[in-house]
Amino acid sequence: QPDPPIGLNWTLLNISLTGIRGDIQVSWQPPPNADVLKGWIILEYEIQYKEVNESKWKVMGPIWLTYCPVYSLRMDKEHEVRVRFRQRSFEKYSEFSEVLRVIFPQTNILEACEEGTKSNSQHPHQEIDNHLYHQLQRIRHP
Repeated sequence: QPDPPIGLNWTLLNISLTGIRGDIQVSWQPPPNADVLKGWIILEYEIQYKEVNESKWKVMGPIWLTYCPVYSLRMDKEHEVRVRFRQRSFEKYSEFSEVLRVIFPQTNILEACEEGTKSNSQHPHQEIDNHLYHQLQRIRHP
């Protein structure tokens, strides 16, 4: 059975206007022993994700890239993500990667919007956009 994908990571893509849901992009690398650069092997990936307290995984795939967006995750919950792959012409999947924990930082977008509106009455949207931009820059997960 092939080794699992490695190097799982996530990046925040978007926060809903209500601050309740967030979109992330999950990325990973094929296992070192899969020679994908020469083109002899074509891998298709499957992503599974769930809230930490759920028992059933949601499944996305097949995916032929080493990254994929996952949309509309609740920001007040912790999530788990895992990835596995198979060669395109095979039925058997690899083991799952290590589970990646997704924990959103606590930010209150609505409060930020109210503060932005109060502080700059001539250009409230500019102030809100600047504040959200700086919040998103700090949220990037290593």
